[in-house]
Amino acid sequence: VRFRPGAFHALYAGKMSDLRDRVIGLEHVFSDYDSQYIDKILRLEDQEVFDLIIKKLRSIKTIRDPRIELVNAIIDMVETRDDIISMAQIAVAVGKSERWLQQLFREYVGVGLKWFLLTKRLLAVAHSIRYGASDWAALAYDAGYSSQQHFNTDFKRVTGKTPQQYRQEIA
Repeated sequence: VRFRPGAFHALYAGKMSDLRDRVIGLEHVFSDYDSQYIDKILRLEDQEVFDLIIKKLRSIKTIRDPRIELVNAIIDMVETRDDIISMAQIAVAVGKSERWLQQLFREYVGVGLKWFLLTKRLLAVAHSIRYGASDWAALAYDAGYSSQQHFNTDFKRVTGKTPQQYRQEIA
């Protein structure tokens, strides 16, 4: 099942950041699912389980949450506008503080907005490298970095490789 960013928050009252790198049981999402029912449905074929979960999700009446819409509007803004590269710009655009936005993303998406922006910029750099870019200083500057070393560190944290290693691997 795929949810719009932030939308799972309508089913799970906790912070999405608490779910990062974790698996939780259906009983934590659907309070009426007890262990016997879960055991029963897990013995079914995959498609049958999928159909039951979809039916259950469609039966739930959720309350409209404008924060989910805001999260998606911010994501859309970041993904479609190249001039939006900082949290400060987003804060001004939506009329909220950077701290509030950071907490909103951790609670509704599971990662901070700063991490999301960083990852988006570095994935764009990875795309440029894939298509021939190799001037690391220029790539760092274009991605908003004043230090190539800081750029290299962040790139490795996101991709698992330095820009040079990444280039060599795809060559």
